[in-house]
Amino acid sequence: MRSNNALRSLRCAGAIVLLGLLPIFAVGTAAAAGPFRAKSCIDCHDVMKDQLKQKNAHEPFRNEDCASCHQPHGVICRLIMQRPGHDLCLECHQSQAAELELAHVHGPIGREGCIACHDPHGSGQPKLLAGTKADACTACHDASAFTRKRVHYPLKKNGCVDCHRPHGSEFANLLVLPADELCLSCHTNAGKLEKAHGGGGTPFAGCATCHDPHSSDEKGLLKAFQHEPVADKDCAACHETDEAGATVLVDAPEALCLGCHDNPSAGLSSPHPPAEDGACLDCHAPHGSAFAGLLKNRMPSLCFECHDEAPFERRIQHVPAADGECTTCHGAHGSNHDTMLVDDGRAVCMACHDDVIAEDGTDLVRHSPVVKRDCSVCHDPHSAGEEKLLKGSPGSLCLNCHSTIRMELAASHPHDVVARGQCLECHEAHQSTRASLLNADPSVLCVGCHENLTTKPEGGSLHGPAAEGACLDCHNPHAGERPAMIVAEQSVLCLECHDIGDEPGWFAHKPVAEGNCASCHDAHRSERPALLAAPVPLLCTVCHTDVADVSSAASIHAPAQDDCLVCHRPHGGPDGAFLTAPQPGLCFECHDETSQSLQATHLGRDLSKLNCTLSCHTPHHSDQPKLMRSVVHPPFEERDCSGCHEDDAPITDQRELCLMCHDDVAEPGSHLHAPFEDGDCTGCHSPHAARGEHLLTAGSTGLACAACHDLSDLYPVAELAHRPVRDGECAACHHPHGSDQPALLRVETGTLCKSCHTEMTVKAALPNLHAPFADGDCFACHDAHGSENASSLSSPPPGLCAECHDIAAPALRSKHHGFNLAQAKCTGCHDSHASVDPSLSHAYVHPPYDDRECGTCHEASGAVQAGGRKAVCLDCHSGLAADLATGTLHAPLEDDDACVICHSPHTAPVPSLLSRRQVALCGGCHQDKADHLTTASYTHPDPDGRTCSMCHNPHLVAAADDASSSPDDLCLACHTYKDHVDHPLGPGTEDPSNPGHPVACVSCHNPHGTEVAQILLDDPRGKLCIRCHTGMIRERR
Repeated sequence: MRSNNALRSLRCAGAIVLLGLLPIFAVGTAAAAGPFRAKSCIDCHDVMKDQLKQKNAHEPFRNEDCASCHQPHGVICRLIMQRPGHDLCLECHQSQAAELELAHVHGPIGREGCIACHDPHGSGQPKLLAGTKADACTACHDASAFTRKRVHYPLKKNGCVDCHRPHGSEFANLLVLPADELCLSCHTNAGKLEKAHGGGGTPFAGCATCHDPHSSDEKGLLKAFQHEPVADKDCAACHETDEAGATVLVDAPEALCLGCHDNPSAGLSSPHPPAEDGACLDCHAPHGSAFAGLLKNRMPSLCFECHDEAPFERRIQHVPAADGECTTCHGAHGSNHDTMLVDDGRAVCMACHDDVIAEDGTDLVRHSPVVKRDCSVCHDPHSAGEEKLLKGSPGSLCLNCHSTIRMELAASHPHDVVARGQCLECHEAHQSTRASLLNADPSVLCVGCHENLTTKPEGGSLHGPAAEGACLDCHNPHAGERPAMIVAEQSVLCLECHDIGDEPGWFAHKPVAEGNCASCHDAHRSERPALLAAPVPLLCTVCHTDVADVSSAASIHAPAQDDCLVCHRPHGGPDGAFLTAPQPGLCFECHDETSQSLQATHLGRDLSKLNCTLSCHTPHHSDQPKLMRSVVHPPFEERDCSGCHEDDAPITDQRELCLMCHDDVAEPGSHLHAPFEDGDCTGCHSPHAARGEHLLTAGSTGLACAACHDLSDLYPVAELAHRPVRDGECAACHHPHGSDQPALLRVETGTLCKSCHTEMTVKAALPNLHAPFADGDCFACHDAHGSENASSLSSPPPGLCAECHDIAAPALRSKHHGFNLAQAKCTGCHDSHASVDPSLSHAYVHPPYDDRECGTCHEASGAVQAGGRKAVCLDCHSGLAADLATGTLHAPLEDDDACVICHSPHTAPVPSLLSRRQVALCGGCHQDKADHLTTASYTHPDPDGRTCSMCHNPHLVAAADDASSSPDDLCLACHTYKDHVDHPLGPGTEDPSNPGHPVACVSCHNPHGTEVAQILLDDPRGKLCIRCHTGMIRERR
């Protein structure tokens, strides 16, 4: 095939010939001007020069007329021919064209064209054949069939073409004549033939049924295996001559065979269909064969005449199937086992694979298909795409039966090895001495991957289950809904073994209360005692950052820097600080209470009665000396104890004492705060030092008030509480000492509320005011602290409204056309504070309501007209009706009350008759999106107050497969992204964080709001980009 190799070299050596340079490279004459001359193809493709001298070179090539076959321009490594396939050759070789129309065409012509056998340039062989006569054919055909001891004379002398046509023929096997006629065209001596075939004047037919037409090791080119009557020349055993002189069988074929051979399929439960049907000649040659058993062809080619070949051609092939040894596993005529197996399934397999399954050993756990003796449940007996002839990848194959595991894998946290389908990493495929077919004990098995989790570090600690290899005490083996596949929540799982104390009055450490043990402990091993995740106090300062920051400290408590556990219990305690012992006893474990200096510092007071951190010292660090609290009572700061004390007791009662300096609160008003009235200033304030403003002992106003006022009594639902109450800002409304207003309010109610609700000041200027609003009596409708109703209403409408308005009064019912006001939502039509309309209607009014044309929507009875609310609305809003017929409806529109879910049917405070601002209205269903819009530091611009409808159609949902538009089209209506970034976007890209979808604006931005500028999903200097470009992490590492 040397010339074909040269052809390939020519193809890959060819460079692009540029059209603009045609004048340079065009075929020219010897008289070309200057130093330039025309070049031929051979000038560049010099590897072809030697072939020009070959004997029998292709004429166009010998004449260097390359353009007769090739186009002069192409691309590197590819030539463009003048015409495709053998059409090009047939332009010259027209005599062969007719042969290609015959019934039988040489296979290579249809597959590869003429160059399958011929070299297009020259090979040195006649007819441009790629090899010698024999080599040309045996490139495809097995040479052993032509080279046995005795070779057919025409083949030996002239090769294949004496009997076969090379391109096409009207006769099978490309023969030049019908088979028997072809034989007799040479073997013309009838007497000799008759003698050789036993005499009797039998006509000669079917020569190739006894003789091999190419070669044989037997005399007379007889096939290697002869039917016994043929070998004995006893043709009459099967044949006779009829009255017309034709040779016929003496009986039906099946009867003839069974005359000598026992019925091989008799009594078999799974017979081979040809044997059962008596069709022996489907598989066996009646006279002679090159194959044992007189088979008509070798296996598996013979078998493939009936059986589909595809199941045998996959990547991994069973050795008997690959070798054509079908009868290794199957009975040739049938058997008493399924699919004609020579034995039951497992026994057949075990004949070769006896090392896979131990037949003895009652303590073995066997895979169900092994027990059922059916290897084909998992393995394909012929070929497969997976190793070990598995019918599928181990993962998918196992999950076909183990459906419970398949369900587990839908969990949030699958075991990595299971998710990859590598079941055999942990399990034996056939049998095991361990439960669940594990290939090792769990203690050993898990260590194979998690080796570092079961060894105790020097000086460290190791979790008991990890030390014992009891991994399954804590983890699910396949998957779980919790991180690390733990079998239960940490709060439950850990407490099954660890008692952390939960007696009455116990205060739990926040991680303990939240069940987050792993925030402080490693689950398996640690270089520190008690499986701590980091050294103390570093571990504590991860959360308690205020304790860690000592940058401005003038004094630092030593344990706060060295060991938090000197003073605190790690899991919780009987007080909120988890102290290991009550004060001052805890302090005296380090500080000697008998010390003269300590006694002198505290003026000789009884130190056992002190609470060190309550009124004087901070427990961790302070910007004052000796850990004094930052907010200090001036006399105490100046060490002027005599100003308040005489010996150990105050010189007079607290109120009189405090008012000596704090005369600004001497007469706070007619209503006094109980502690102030009782002279109990230290009920709220520390006399020495405190952590809160105004020397508040509790640290903040809210906590100080909560010491007496039960917050659950103030507001029943935290989410609906008045904001100052919820934030602990009691002093925003109340005076801490006294006031002339009831409930210690700082000013009268109306003025106080408007100090925050500034929009009410605007409403107060409107001509028509709700009476309680006009009187400044906000508490007539609202609860000051909170209630179970929105807007802190003391009770829901219409019950609240009915406290003043007689909803049964005929005049009021007449104004409402007899509508049952007990079912009304008053605020749907009326503004609860003020309006330009005397009836306090909202600013935006539905035209029929404004025109008092109630009959447009209602029956005389007040009920909505027949057809329902949605139909009534669409009668007028016909354009919307047409739009709704074209797409997927927004969920509320699927209900008959659709429209009024979002819109008020009469009046509304918001354009489009929306019952609330869009973000609040939409947030009723899309709470997470509303939270983004209202709480995020950076939100999408809202230039015209439309918020949601600026981007979303409020009536139709965009279909996920709608190719006519995309979210990017929406963004690009306002933004030109190329102005600020050149990141690829849209078709032709793929978002790695959302496989199967192109990169879009939302790949990087949250359209509602985030904590990063430009509403980016994360920090663009790292985390945002690494979401997709994970390779950046590896490159940096």
